[in-house]
Amino acid sequence: MNRLSGSWSFLAGILLVVLITATPPARISWAAQSADALLFIAGFNAYQGNDCRMAVDKLSQFLQEHPASPLRDVTLYWLARALYGVGDRHQAAHTMAGFLREYPAHPLAGSGETDLLTLAAEYGRQVDAPRTPATPPPSPP
Repeated sequence: MNRLSGSWSFLAGILLVVLITATPPARISWAAQSADALLFIAGFNAYQGNDCRMAVDKLSQFLQEHPASPLRDVTLYWLARALYGVGDRHQAAHTMAGFLREYPAHPLAGSGETDLLTLAAEYGRQVDAPRTPATPPPSPP
């Protein structure tokens, strides 16, 4: 339960900082986009309610519709965890590796399931590894 309240506190803190620091026109823009934030919140709530399939659907939809959103960082994080929750280890690793690559200093960067972080690190190493051409078979004599 303590973990749940910490997640809610973090999310509320992010939203509060965005609203407080926004200039008045940006606040109006934020209000106009509140339906967008509701899509993220729907995915986050689904994850918190152990409905990882719904979380994957909502958070994926959010990223497709709003790829440059200020909520992109936390969306990638929760999407990776939801994908891991439904058993899609490859996509979870890909998403978490992307989150860690885009936001290495993020407060959530070192948190999450140890197995998922290990998979993401392995995935990142595979992606970053130099590609060597396959050795052709020897020519017949």
